[in-house]
Amino acid sequence: EGQAKALDVWLLEHNLPKPAVIILDVPEEVSRNRMLRRHRADDTPDNIERRLGDYKEIGRLVEQWYGAHRTARVDGTGAVTEVAKRVANAVENVREQPQLKTRNP
Repeated sequence: EGQAKALDVWLLEHNLPKPAVIILDVPEEVSRNRMLRRHRADDTPDNIERRLGDYKEIGRLVEQWYGAHRTARVDGTGAVTEVAKRVANAVENVREQPQLKTRNP
């Protein structure tokens, strides 16, 4: 919440709209496998489970903070290029909403 408030203040000070928020929907098992394939030293089973829980909680909080009209859920499974296209389309769809084009004074 603190980071969202700070971002909102900064955006307001610079006369910028609140952000378009993209939440990637990926089954937990896919996320686990992706993290294990990275071969990072801190990708232990306990850390992976903590990260998955954090991601869910933070996603829920961000979605509540910015609201449905600023948030899009995107299927994060598949090839990187496919997911990138979905994200780009979702950002464009969120930005096209009238309340995101300009900030009210």
